[in-house]
Amino acid sequence: MKILSPPFRFLLAVGVAATATGGSRAAEAPVSSPPPSASVTGASPAAADRPSGYAPAADVDLYWGAIKIFRDGKTADWPRGREMLQQAADQEYTPAQNLLGLYYLRGGCGYEANPKKATNWFRLAAERRNAFAEAYLGFCLFDGIGVKKDHPQAGKWLSAATAPDADFVAPDPPPGLFARPDELTNNGGDTLSPEYPVSPADRVRALAHFVLGEIAAEKKDLPGAQEHYVTAAKMGDAARAGVYFAAVKAAVNYAFGKGIPRDMAKANEMLELSKKLSRRMWMVFVHNLVEEKKLDDFAEADVETESSAAMEQAQHQIQFQIAGSFADPKSKTYDAREAAKWYELAADEGEAWAMLSLGYLHSDGRLGQTDPAKAFGWFKKAAEQGHLPLGWANLAICYQNGLGTAKDPQEAAKIAAAHRDEDFICYLASIGQCPPSVVTYEQERQLVKTFATKNKDSQAQLLLGMRALDRAEGKVSLADAEKWFKRSAKAGNARAMLVLGAFYERFTYTLFQSFTEGLVKAVDWYRQAAEAGNADAMAGLGFCYANGRGVKADEAQAIVWYRKCLAAAPDHLLAHANLGLLLEIQYRRARETRPSDPAADLQQEMLHQYREAERLGSAEAALKLGQLAYDGKLMPQDFHEAYVHFDTAAGRGLVFAHRMLGQMHENGEGVPVTLRDAAYHYRLAALGGDTISLSRLCNFYLKGNGVSRDYDRAKLWLAMLMRLGNSTAVAAYGDALLNTGDYAGARALFEAILTDFSKGVVLQVPNSNVKVAITDKSRIEWLKGAAYLRLCRIYKNGLGVKADPAKAQSYFQKSLELGNESAVYTAAADALMAGKKAEALPLLQKAAAEDLPQAELELGRLYLAGEVVPRDNAKGLGLIRKAAKAALVDAEAELARLTLQRFPGAPDLDEAIRLAEAAESGGDATAKSIREQLEALREKPSTDTTTLSARPM
Repeated sequence: MKILSPPFRFLLAVGVAATATGGSRAAEAPVSSPPPSASVTGASPAAADRPSGYAPAADVDLYWGAIKIFRDGKTADWPRGREMLQQAADQEYTPAQNLLGLYYLRGGCGYEANPKKATNWFRLAAERRNAFAEAYLGFCLFDGIGVKKDHPQAGKWLSAATAPDADFVAPDPPPGLFARPDELTNNGGDTLSPEYPVSPADRVRALAHFVLGEIAAEKKDLPGAQEHYVTAAKMGDAARAGVYFAAVKAAVNYAFGKGIPRDMAKANEMLELSKKLSRRMWMVFVHNLVEEKKLDDFAEADVETESSAAMEQAQHQIQFQIAGSFADPKSKTYDAREAAKWYELAADEGEAWAMLSLGYLHSDGRLGQTDPAKAFGWFKKAAEQGHLPLGWANLAICYQNGLGTAKDPQEAAKIAAAHRDEDFICYLASIGQCPPSVVTYEQERQLVKTFATKNKDSQAQLLLGMRALDRAEGKVSLADAEKWFKRSAKAGNARAMLVLGAFYERFTYTLFQSFTEGLVKAVDWYRQAAEAGNADAMAGLGFCYANGRGVKADEAQAIVWYRKCLAAAPDHLLAHANLGLLLEIQYRRARETRPSDPAADLQQEMLHQYREAERLGSAEAALKLGQLAYDGKLMPQDFHEAYVHFDTAAGRGLVFAHRMLGQMHENGEGVPVTLRDAAYHYRLAALGGDTISLSRLCNFYLKGNGVSRDYDRAKLWLAMLMRLGNSTAVAAYGDALLNTGDYAGARALFEAILTDFSKGVVLQVPNSNVKVAITDKSRIEWLKGAAYLRLCRIYKNGLGVKADPAKAQSYFQKSLELGNESAVYTAAADALMAGKKAEALPLLQKAAAEDLPQAELELGRLYLAGEVVPRDNAKGLGLIRKAAKAALVDAEAELARLTLQRFPGAPDLDEAIRLAEAAESGGDATAKSIREQLEALREKPSTDTTTLSARPM
């Protein structure tokens, strides 16, 4: 039997929590912060190659400042501490992101527990190779904390955390932070406890190895699991960081030879170690509880109860393992009475298999005499408390035959009907063939085989087919599976028809000459299953008709089958979601062809289907409802409702929903303009592969929106975007190099663009491991034009080279020849400076057509002034608004200024103040004065409100 894993929260309570809260001094190899100059000079390492702990000193100070506030325990100061920690996390400082994740995981210091946010922050830090965060993310994925359980992904992150090069960043705390009398005797240097020094990195490594052992055990890799358990048990100096549960499992595996040679000496060694780790775990737990009393809202009684339960659970699992050895007639230690004692110890604490085993021991006479009443009692507990299918089966048998209880055929029939689809014995009882005595697992397997072969029972045949595909049952055989599925289906078993259809669809390439042939056969069986009343098959047919899989696409038929499915199974998620999509298509078509007919019934049914699917857990339906409410074309626009649906979809794992949440926070749609939250959602979407969010996040760092302007951090995200083949990111990466003073690196990049793309479609970014593949020739030409323009700037201004005006002019001309919009705009700007507005106009129009914000701003000004073009306020304001939406600081300031001047059609007062604030944070010298004047107007409104409240045209 398997020893269950302890709850992850318990693992935190006994020591992991101190790892990242500042309750520890340092990891084994602390990464000290570089001097402030390292973040702004060309000598700093490339962003993509930096350790996760790299950060300006200001971020480190924010991080430790927050920890000090939390440790001091003054609740009035906690909001300031939370703000400091948030700022450090927003600046990509991974220890702060990791700590923020822990607070959202556990609550405390004014944080409300939010597992979803916790997992998101762990992911952000883990993507930057913070090993603590990699481990925590793995734990969350393993246990399904704030995210759907995903053991393969958990294994990926935990393996990264246990790799030799794992970066357990732990910056040195400022002097005096831990200087308290009870800490002065600590000679260990790596823990607050003077008696039990444990490296936080070791503790997390140990827990990661333990969970990797659990994952390996699930995969039946028992030798690999044992290796992880032993490593986890022995971790750290004198095994001080060892995991008690790992030692227990290692001991049991050695004792019973599970996947490894039996070795009682090693088993005893692990058991002895487990005893030491058990005592140490409690001492660490108590120490951490005292140490963190000021840091979180853990109730001592709650934690004590939970941890006690976890300890007892592991102990009872050991008891069950030992009982299994005593109960095995083939074992040298066989002793049924002794086995019963151990089973009772585990069963009394809720172990269902122990209850079932006791039922067998009392019913088969191995204890010297049968005791049907006791057997009945244990089967009842195994069913009602342990929810075991065989518990229900044997309980039904007892009621049907009066074994240990009064005969009650009605109760037996009720149990059998409720569990017939999950247990073959209950199925037999439901058709009047209840066995006369209790049945073991092996006997049930034999019954299935007998009924399938001799009795030609369709349910048994279906089960045999399923077992032929189950690797745990032995070698997979498609031929055997098909044989039994066919026999069951031809006998009229509707579920077997459905399974056979799915079987043909899944293995069509293996079983048939063509893909179409397999799909046609699949559809045929889906149809037979649907006509026999199987709701899943009805939904499957609907999907086939909707998508033309194995049958000619027929929207009307798809809707018919989805409606039939819902009539048979009202809570069928996929039928609701897919029917909603088809109805949306019909509703859009109706609005286009019959604008005067609102088709309200069609709209309401569409929304109903989507809402039902969302209620049943569909992320896609939540996203759809969000898009409909946001767009406002098929239903009234409602940003608040859209936000709620997007948040639901994001919580269910849809990356695009995070982008929409970021966009709504950025634009103030349904929520206040909160650029920090926008950056948070853009990060999560970017990590999920959304390139638009990635681009917006890069712009945030390049322009200082929502976060402090930081070219180094921008380069990290730009490198990610470049790997996706984004040409704009390559140019922006070069600009970031220029802005951080790495002129040599920038020049090398721009020259590499010209040489590498002349040879092929792949650019090797100098001084990094980043390769950029761009197959679109027009984007390569655009990038060459951008490179020429920037080389012009380098040689014109002597950036890292001797100024060379002739070379600069040559590069500029080449950029112009390639039609680079910035070069075109530069030529236009030169013409404007010279007063040649007519000459500048076509150049501005050309650059604006390429969506260059600077050109849009200048062209907009010309339209507002009526210079060289007819005056057109709407067109002018539209162009300037477009430039401002692209976060052009000058355009933001210009719009705010127009509101101050009461220009017709200018933004309203609140929006103008927001634009002025954005321009101010972006460095515009006039924005502060404009903002202050606008705020004064808001406090003392003019009697003429028509212009200040006017909406843009």
